[in-house]
Amino acid sequence: MNIGTRSFQFHTPAVIIDQHTIAGPLEKQGNLTAEIDQFIPDLYDDEKTYELCYTKLIRQTVNILMSRHPLTTYLFTGDLINQSTPTHYGLMETLLVPVTFDHACATFGLSLQSAAFMLQQGQKQTVMVGTMSHFAAVEKQFRFPNEYGQQKPPSSQTTVTGGGFCILATEGEGPKITYATLGRVINAGFKDPYNMGEAMAPACFDTLLCHFQDCQVTPADYDYIITGDLGAVGQAILFDLLVHEGYQVNREQLIDAGCEIFKDHQPVMSGGSGAGCLSLFLLSHGIKHLFKQSLKVLVIATGALHSPVALLQTPIIPTIAHLVVIES
Repeated sequence: MNIGTRSFQFHTPAVIIDQHTIAGPLEKQGNLTAEIDQFIPDLYDDEKTYELCYTKLIRQTVNILMSRHPLTTYLFTGDLINQSTPTHYGLMETLLVPVTFDHACATFGLSLQSAAFMLQQGQKQTVMVGTMSHFAAVEKQFRFPNEYGQQKPPSSQTTVTGGGFCILATEGEGPKITYATLGRVINAGFKDPYNMGEAMAPACFDTLLCHFQDCQVTPADYDYIITGDLGAVGQAILFDLLVHEGYQVNREQLIDAGCEIFKDHQPVMSGGSGAGCLSLFLLSHGIKHLFKQSLKVLVIATGALHSPVALLQTPIIPTIAHLVVIES
């Protein structure tokens, strides 16, 4: 049911009944080691290129879930490489129907929303949702290959190697997606590709305001507000924006996946990022720890909608954020 301008309530909640996560060696040294299902030893994992390793990460995760849920037909997903080639290559040997999106790091949020919409048809079914990223493959496309040894500013973030996929169903045990708010494209005037948190925070704020107004709620109605990959810089900006707007929110309510995956001493600058950042956090720590208790949580995936070529031609970074409410 549509609520207000951009929000929806799902009368048939989408239940997260199963999931699988995978991550790289840097993530293994981070905070979520005990909660991530699988790790690869290095950024090649016996493949010839980083892009092939990216494809392998997706294929392995999808195949594991398909072995447990063989009747699943649709996969809602997307990645950060041109035309989602790692995803499409990884699905060539499956019967899954891909519904792919190009919303960068906000893709996981849009995928969760779209899958939940499909489950409103009234028939019993399951769908798959997930995203993955790969540090070396993505850095090569959007910034510079790591081998260049380029120095990064403290505001920059580090692309997460890994991610997670999950199975959503119309019934079963698990956290439930009950509401969604779609984001809109925001241009706040920022153009520094090494400060994505600054660029994405206004889009996150815009979607939150829309949700609060559409659903007649406030931050006090939720236990946590989990953001995708604003990093330390973007999370601080979001907090200031909410307080300035007059909302009562404390810093402990705000959890950013990009800040939580790695330890403080790891060389990741402002935190993690990437299409797989939020899915890795939510489907590991979220499922195995947070949602083991009774919670009502706002989950917002944030993304920058630029490309390397577009940034050279038009020095702006449009951003977007998609929100779902998850209850356990």
